[in-house]
Amino acid sequence: MITHLIPALSEAHRVGLRALETWGADAQRDVAIGELAELVAELAQQGRGRHTEETVVEELADAFVVLMQQAAVFGHARLADAILAKAGRLQGRIDAEPTIAAEIDALEERLIARHGLNYGQLRHLEGKPDNQRQLLALLHAWADNPDEVERVISGVPYGARAVMATRESG
Repeated sequence: MITHLIPALSEAHRVGLRALETWGADAQRDVAIGELAELVAELAQQGRGRHTEETVVEELADAFVVLMQQAAVFGHARLADAILAKAGRLQGRIDAEPTIAAEIDALEERLIARHGLNYGQLRHLEGKPDNQRQLLALLHAWADNPDEVERVISGVPYGARAVMATRESG
C-alpha cells in the first residue's frame, strides 16, 4: 500500500536535502540521470526475463531517492500540481478507453463491409499501431478517404497513382 511508501519517501527527502547541501544541485542532477538510466536498463532487462524483481526494486529505490532530491530542486508545490495534472490526464484516458474501443469496432465494421475484407485482412493492413488512439486515427483516416484503403490493399506506394495517372494522360 501507498502508506508504506510515505515514511520511506520522507526519509529519502530528508537525506536528499542533505545531499543537495553537501554536493550541490548540479552534481545531484548528474546522479539522478545515472540512477534513472540504471532503472530504465533494469526494466528493459527484466522485461526480457534477464533480471529479478529484486534488482528492479533496488533500482526503483535509487530512483525514488534521487527524484525526491529533484523535487526539492524544482519545488514541491510545482511538482505536486504537475503530478495531479498528469494523474487527471491519465484518468481521462482510462475513462475514455471503452468509448475508443467501441468506436474502433464500429469503424472496423464499416471498413470491412465497404471493402469486402475479413478481420484477418484488416488486422494485416492495420499493422501494429503503438496504441488504441493511433489505431483509431488510422481507421478514421481510412473511413474519410476510401481511396487510401484501396491504395493500401493494392500495395501501391504513396504518390505512385499520381505518377501513373500523369503518364497515362500524357
